[in-house]
Amino acid sequence: MIDMGFNYLIGSFLDVPADYDYKNRPDPDSNGCKKLYDDMVSLFFSDYDAINLEQQFHFKGPLWKNKIAWDKYKKLNNRNPAKRTNLKCPPFYTIKYNDYLLSTDYIGPSIFWAENAGLSQTEIVEILNVGRTIGGHIAWPRGGGSEIETINQARGGEDTFYDRIDWTLYLLKIYYEMDNKEGVRPH
Repeated sequence: MIDMGFNYLIGSFLDVPADYDYKNRPDPDSNGCKKLYDDMVSLFFSDYDAINLEQQFHFKGPLWKNKIAWDKYKKLNNRNPAKRTNLKCPPFYTIKYNDYLLSTDYIGPSIFWAENAGLSQTEIVEILNVGRTIGGHIAWPRGGGSEIETINQARGGEDTFYDRIDWTLYLLKIYYEMDNKEGVRPH
């Protein structure tokens, strides 16, 4: 049974502390939160032969970057961290179903836009208390070494869309606008 109140950002059932340093937070989706992927497989893919595939690559680059990556990984996996090594990057996780690879993505407001909208530290922490539970994440197809970029890899940034959920909502908007112009009601 999955407890819907588990917060993957802090690896706990507790609320995010009021003084949480959200500007230097790890990202459960990309910094390797094993429990998030285990719970996604259990909740959404239990009727399929999907697995939480752990992957780990050799590290190439300055050691300080690898230390930061391992520190973020440890914060997310404070109950079951892999042993740190300077030779490898921290593990990351992928949902594998047949030949499909999926990754999770947060679908709540970004910190950038929350700050841009004038939200206070307290309001941002309140969003993180709810948004970083299982209900604030979705599984999407991810890239797998193809030369063709996925939507997530090609996302724009400040002047355009940030993520897959942004593109999805935008495409739904276009769909509904087109149907309304033609006098057709969506099914």
